[in-house]
Amino acid sequence: TFQDKCGSLEKSQIWSIAPGNDNYVFFASNNGLGVYDGVRWEVCIPQGGSIIRNIYFDPKTNILYSGSVNQFGKWTQDRFGKFVYTPIWINKERNMSVEFWRVESPVNNGGHIYAQSHQIILKYDVVTQKMDTIRANDNFSYMHIVSGDVWVQIKNTLYRIDSDKKFHAIIDVDDRVMYAVKRDSDKKVLLFLEHKGIFILSEDYTKVTPLNQHTNTILGKAKIFAARE
Repeated sequence: TFQDKCGSLEKSQIWSIAPGNDNYVFFASNNGLGVYDGVRWEVCIPQGGSIIRNIYFDPKTNILYSGSVNQFGKWTQDRFGKFVYTPIWINKERNMSVEFWRVESPVNNGGHIYAQSHQIILKYDVVTQKMDTIRANDNFSYMHIVSGDVWVQIKNTLYRIDSDKKFHAIIDVDDRVMYAVKRDSDKKVLLFLEHKGIFILSEDYTKVTPLNQHTNTILGKAKIFAARE
């Protein structure tokens, strides 16, 4: 079982799970990066022993990116198969903690990895290895990849961020959006609101309607923390 064989992850909180190539599965946790190759468990500790909040695996390059407390970095395998961590960005302002809650790679901003904290979003070019920093006038809630675009919520407004780092307002939402996705089946955008349930965004992005009122009553009492299609 997971509890019996995962070593120091046994009593650790798991924040994110990502599948890799060759049957690997990766786990972001309070105790570091959990690696399962289908047979064996290994726990890898990033520089400084930082808590890992979110991970993203790039299947084309076989590189795993991780968002941690006060740093963003990548994991690669050495010639012995061990996972080695390389920090890409480290927070130097120790009077402010920067925790990266989302790490994603949007289709429409090709060749970039985005790492989102509440204060900043890092835009990392995987080819040139250059880093851009995206800031706003207020804190970010959470970042979402919707049909290949980068969406982010600031206060009660959802925005789309274009490749030039410009913000385009989409719609006002009176609850925190925990997850947003465009369904392949009907191309409708679903918004998962923390305290209110699941809503459908109209095609012209002017209004939201409940997906199912009964379901939302249940979800509203339970509180949504995460969702996946």
